[in-house]
Amino acid sequence: AYISFLMQREHGIPRGMGDATSIDGDPNLMRRLMSSFTECILEPYSSSLSQSELMTSLVAPILRDGRQVGIVGMDVALDRFQAIVCAIKPYPESYAFLLSNNGVFVSHPDSSIYNKTIDQVYPELNRSVRLAEMVKKGERFNFTHTTPDGTQYYFSISPIEIGRTQTPWAFGIALPTEAILYQSNRNFNIGLLVGLAG
Repeated sequence: AYISFLMQREHGIPRGMGDATSIDGDPNLMRRLMSSFTECILEPYSSSLSQSELMTSLVAPILRDGRQVGIVGMDVALDRFQAIVCAIKPYPESYAFLLSNNGVFVSHPDSSIYNKTIDQVYPELNRSVRLAEMVKKGERFNFTHTTPDGTQYYFSISPIEIGRTQTPWAFGIALPTEAILYQSNRNFNIGLLVGLAG
């Protein structure tokens, strides 16, 4: 049997929540974590311990004499990342987003996309670009995509390695190609005028 002791901050003060036999009532999860021998980050989940819509847990093994005798973990509310990621806008109409390893949108400016998978939101795009597969592998990649209203976006996706975990998450940014080309053309024209003046 596995025994865990939970601590939670209540009004900024840590307090014990008592003993439990598993994490969130899932003994299979506890067995998997105890046999992993490595740091891991869990996929987003809903928890009764938090007012937040989604949480994740960061887990690390406790080793003694080369043998895993336990794990230590910390639950992290994911709602705070929504404001941070949505504030990233290098160009008008650009936006950023955060994906878990299984392709769940942890943050996105469109709140209806929050907590949905890539395949649920962009099934055609996922098939053509293999978006979920690339995120799962921790690949860095770029592609262009035209929305139904005819706007073309340049997407850049970068993996986020968290400690020694084997399941990287991903940060993505979508930039309207028109805005990128406008800036590029403007710089070219200024350079051309300076050259002609010279």
